[in-house]
Parts: sequence; structure tokens; C-alpha cells
Amino acid sequence: MMTMLLQWVPIAVSVLAVGLAYGLVRRERVARQALENKFAATEVVLKNARQQQESLTKQLQELRAGTLGMGQKLAEMAQQLETLADRKVNWPCRIRMVACTAAPVKWWSWGPTSTN
Repeated sequence: MMTMLLQWVPIAVSVLAVGLAYGLVRRERVARQALENKFAATEVVLKNARQQQESLTKQLQELRAGTLGMGQKLAEMAQQLETLADRKVNWPCRIRMVACTAAPVKWWSWGPTSTN
């Protein structure tokens, strides 16, 4: 009985070691696959974040350019308004209401200051 036990113990230990190694390798493969899936998901999230950041950067640059253009346009309009205000103040008022004799339908019209 002892000889038989000594004969089968190494085989049983070998089978047990192979089964344990197979289980550990299988568990390692499952863990590796899970990590690869997480890494792929992280890459997708990172790619989306980069695209969103590029889009927001582009929108910000367009907004800055628009704001600068708008500021420049407002400055030009202010200059034009100031010029028009200067002209109005410095230009004698020649417009007054005069009776219109040419067209009987109109009783009043804007006309020159001097009448014949």
C-alpha cells in the first residue's frame, strides 16, 4: 500500500500543480482583458476630451476675434458719430419748414433757407 501511495503521490501532485497553474493563468488572462478594456475606454474618453478641448479652443478664438472685431467696429462707429456730431454743431442749420407752392397736395415741406 505504501509503494502504491508513493507511486501515485508524485502524479497527483503534478496534476494538482498543472490544474493550479491553469487556473492562475486563466485568471491572469481575464484580469489582463479587463485592464485592456479599461484602457480602451480611457483612450476613448481621452480622445473625446481632446476633441472637445480643441472645439472649445476654436470657439474661444473665434469669440476673441469677433470681440476684437466688434470693439474695432464700435470704435469706428463712435468716431463716425463724433464726426457727425461735430458737423451738426459746426454746420449752420439751413433746414426750416417753408410753405410749398409747387405742389398743392403738400402744405409743408423741408426746403432751403432762402426763398425766391
